Amino acid sequence: MVISGDALVSGHATSRIEGPQLLPGMFHHDRSRTVASLDVLAGLDADVLLPGHGPVHRGPLRDAVHLARERAF
Repeated sequence: MVISGDALVSGHATSRIEGPQLLPGMFHHDRSRTVASLDVLAGLDADVLLPGHGPVHRGPLRDAVHLARERAF
């Protein structure tokens, strides 16, 4: 189990995307550092994500990170 806070979320009131994602750009001061934080999360062995926003996400954390990274660009 990983608690990701705002580094990786599964939904947000300002986003139309459901599932793993980064917060919308207006919430970042340094987008490149935000995306780089996904590298740290991808290295963790977990299958439950407790995000700062959105519902609990179940499944391999590395898959959630991969999806969030794709959606970030």
